[in-house]
Amino acid sequence: ATDWKAITPILSAAIYDAWGEEEIVAGSHFYPGVLVIGTDGVLRPKSAEDHKQEVGTYNNHATPKTFSDVTDFVDPYTGMTSLPPHSMDWSNGIYRDIRNNLDKMAPPTDNKGEGIFKPNGKPKVSVEPTGSSFTIDGYAVTYAAALTWMFDIGFDPDAGLTLYNVRVVLPPSRKFPKGEVVPYLFKAQVSNFGTSYSSSSHGSYYQPAFLESHFWDATGTVTPSVCTGKSLPVFRSRNLAYLGNQAYTEAMYSTLSPLGPEFVGPDPYLSGYFGYNSVGWNMFPGFKNFVENVWFPEWVCLEESITAGKAMWHLAGSQEKRALLISQTTISEAYNIIVDFELFSTGQMKVGQHAHGQPLSSGGMAGIPGINGAFSGEGQGGFACNHMHWSTINIEPMVRGNDVRQVLQTSDLATPADEPSDWFGQGFYRNKQNVVAANQSDLLKYDYDKQRYWVLAGYKDGKEVGGLKITSNEIGVKVLPGNKEASATVDKDYTFAGNHWWLSEQDIFVFNATGRRNGTMLMQGQGDIGPPSRSYSRTMHPMLQVGVDPHLGDKTSVWLVTKLYHEVLTDEFPTQNGFSTIDVKIEPHNLFGFNPNILARANKDWSDFLMKPPYELFGSSDDPYPISYDSEFDLSGMPAEPICASA
Repeated sequence: ATDWKAITPILSAAIYDAWGEEEIVAGSHFYPGVLVIGTDGVLRPKSAEDHKQEVGTYNNHATPKTFSDVTDFVDPYTGMTSLPPHSMDWSNGIYRDIRNNLDKMAPPTDNKGEGIFKPNGKPKVSVEPTGSSFTIDGYAVTYAAALTWMFDIGFDPDAGLTLYNVRVVLPPSRKFPKGEVVPYLFKAQVSNFGTSYSSSSHGSYYQPAFLESHFWDATGTVTPSVCTGKSLPVFRSRNLAYLGNQAYTEAMYSTLSPLGPEFVGPDPYLSGYFGYNSVGWNMFPGFKNFVENVWFPEWVCLEESITAGKAMWHLAGSQEKRALLISQTTISEAYNIIVDFELFSTGQMKVGQHAHGQPLSSGGMAGIPGINGAFSGEGQGGFACNHMHWSTINIEPMVRGNDVRQVLQTSDLATPADEPSDWFGQGFYRNKQNVVAANQSDLLKYDYDKQRYWVLAGYKDGKEVGGLKITSNEIGVKVLPGNKEASATVDKDYTFAGNHWWLSEQDIFVFNATGRRNGTMLMQGQGDIGPPSRSYSRTMHPMLQVGVDPHLGDKTSVWLVTKLYHEVLTDEFPTQNGFSTIDVKIEPHNLFGFNPNILARANKDWSDFLMKPPYELFGSSDDPYPISYDSEFDLSGMPAEPICASA
């Protein structure tokens, strides 16, 4: 065995010889060479003594200690050496939940040793007295708010939850008594996402970089506890190599135990073996790899929200902004990710992710607190490095129909120098330019000074027939080469910026949709679109390969790359609340020719109650603000008096 007690003073002396009492970064208060005598009588750096990590701080979703360090438990069902079921005490009294946390990080307990958690407010229930605003027919959905959305739900083998054939039906008009159907998109999805952790010369040189999939790592939801609407099932097989008994296995987000799915089906032995008594201690998923083939009985959640709260619109519009949320949960390597689609009653939509969970915490990471990361649990739960969340959001347009040419445009704010007639600098003109080739990088990078956005424009018979505007608040700074990577002796493809070309070159990518419309991934694997590349980097954009014509045709597929730089904070340990939504906003751009919300109204009786002043207070017996329209809803069975309460 290694004699660390003898080795530690030798290594400590070498560190002191290298650093002395210098501060590693001005203002960091981090002095790597300062040595102290530890509580065990061994000379070591003060930073190591302050953060000994000798007591485990356990997370809701992961533990910083390796499982082999905790126990050697032989699974009686499989014969594999692994963790014990969480219904049993571990041999050394350590559980994979929060009961072994520091005192200030653990709840008080009752006389049975169970945790006493503070309630998160009183129950709140949403009531739909006349039924839901959306209907489901198989995997086809219709959401009838002010504008009516129609779309199909799919489970893409790379991207997971995907919306297909997205279209909007405008409210009825004299010209279109049944409402005009306006196609939007053939496809929308989050095709790739990942997390890249800090790597620097300050100790964290090789750190994790994850490339992940909302198909491979998909989980399920639970109604009505976390999904207040309706859910749909799906069967997921990662490799289709075999099915076996797992074809009958059900799993959901809250029942993936450290040993795999909790068997809620016909086998009472397994149900009792895996147990449930740790759920109260936030004993949540760990080993997703056990779920190769599995049914998710509640895979995708559909639920409606009133996005504007109490903020009503003016009487000339629909008065209330509503949205349908379509979501899927994913347990990635480091984070729990919710894929989110939001379809608004105004014709706008969002595609993106809601990230939460915990930073990847490990005793093996090194770094400087406050500079490139933070220590968990006062140094007793590992160190997590700063990192970047990135996503590629794929949109394949079908603006106003499949027989319409689909073109990507840039729209830039013109400067007075660009427009001679802008004498006073208040013209606010915009310049539009069509992207005709995949290699027009200057048009595919975000430009803050020009307030650039992009438009998915439709052309028919040479005339523009409207489009969809694309914006995002998460277009981050592009990844740059390191200050030592400019050397001629370093192959660019071996650097992070080089083999993560989608993060370093531009913010939006475009190439031709294939005849089968199957160009799903921006980063293609070996044997897919385009020639193969080195195994450690993903294939370059297929239309930017040498010898490939970069010019775009009539059908395009677009990827917008979002980047969120995450500075890890101590307040985020041992697990985070939902901390950020990373999404792309898609909205009509001269698509309808008018605001179709003028053809919709909120419920008449609710409008009478909410939108008008109490005229009786002004001594009048007549209603000075009569509303001349009838409700578009069937109010049979509604109470005579409006109810002004959420529940």
